[in-house]
Amino acid sequence: MQKKSICVVGLGYVGLTLAVYLVRKGLRVHGVEISESIIESLHKKESHFFEEGFESEIIEAIDSGLFSFSKDYIHFDSATYYIVTVGTPLNSDSRVNIDALVTVINNIASLLRDNDAVILRSTVKVGTTREIVKPILDDTGKSYNLGFCPERTLEGSAFRELATLPQVISGIDNDALYVMKDLFSLVSSKLVVTNSVEEAEMVKLLNNSERDLMFALANEIALMAEAKGLDAYRIIEAANQDYPRSNLKKPGPVGGPCLEKDSYILTEGFLSGSYTPTLFTAARKVNELVIQKGLNRFFDDFETIRPAQVPKKITVLGFAFKGSPPTGDIRGSLVYRVIDVIKKRFPYSDIIGHDYQAKVREIDNLGVTLGTNDINEALLDSEIVILQNNHPRYKQEDWEMLSSIASDDCFIYDFWNQLLIESVDSIRYYLSFGKGRIYE
Repeated sequence: MQKKSICVVGLGYVGLTLAVYLVRKGLRVHGVEISESIIESLHKKESHFFEEGFESEIIEAIDSGLFSFSKDYIHFDSATYYIVTVGTPLNSDSRVNIDALVTVINNIASLLRDNDAVILRSTVKVGTTREIVKPILDDTGKSYNLGFCPERTLEGSAFRELATLPQVISGIDNDALYVMKDLFSLVSSKLVVTNSVEEAEMVKLLNNSERDLMFALANEIALMAEAKGLDAYRIIEAANQDYPRSNLKKPGPVGGPCLEKDSYILTEGFLSGSYTPTLFTAARKVNELVIQKGLNRFFDDFETIRPAQVPKKITVLGFAFKGSPPTGDIRGSLVYRVIDVIKKRFPYSDIIGHDYQAKVREIDNLGVTLGTNDINEALLDSEIVILQNNHPRYKQEDWEMLSSIASDDCFIYDFWNQLLIESVDSIRYYLSFGKGRIYE
């Protein structure tokens, strides 16, 4: 088998886990990253994000001598595989921004040599590989192999999942497909081969859009239950119990760097065609309503029970976009919406932000009064506590003790219904998203 040399462009969550995994497989890997802070972390043999057990893998990869990283692209003696993992965020109009991707492809084009391979793992709308990337590479006059082989790992478990998940692969032609098979057979023993790059692009978008759709159904049930004074959790449990044709999810905030945007990107790829999908964007809009609807209802209850009282301190627990598996990633987190709703409703209240994994400076950057990783500091004298994510430690904490730190008669709003609050005598006011009334 020909010796493979890999250039991974973008050392974020997707790129870094893949780069380190390929080193574990014995390949030479150079990572290209424009972020000074990420490069500095790697020089210290540290990860810039949290994933259990991953930091030891970084140390092993660097110590092996097979992993290098810098802001610059490098030439390998053998044919180079350029794997592109740069982010594709949404613009303010909910259209995908591929500026970074196009810049990277132009950089690769300037270095391209015959028989090099270019592999996209970034999330793009259907048609991007063939209609945007291929013409740039064609202009070089070089022979190359182009494929779209999407990333589908779960953040917080990405490194472990690379070894177990089937890899979806595609090539712009049969020669390119052979090259993709040759590489990704080293990553996984199970390959899912699509007939075109467009099919692979759509597979990537559908995996996340389907999850967004399922969560939207649960959240719509929760909103309907609240409107009728019912308990969504009991309804969902009753619908699922011993019934083989029901698998309803539990409600809660749905965000993150993928789920917040992939439904929009999927739909965008069809706007100029004969059919424009509507289901996925409708689901996304339901998920975007959760924070505003849930918090405003809770704050209405607060003001009814405490008329004319303005809370001095409001604590938000969980700034990462999800709590399980744990991550410190706040990209796409609905905590942004939480803070916006708080500031509009109680503009003179102090907002304290807490997360077990997110960096304090990132919490502070969201405009809170204080960011902390110390839950005792976060809850001290707090009058309102909002649990934004479902990090398992929140459920495991001693809420009898924590409630004694907070203000007397503290109000708690739990987006995930994760606290067995009925067993905590000192907490009188507790409400979950999807519950019909406040617990007192």
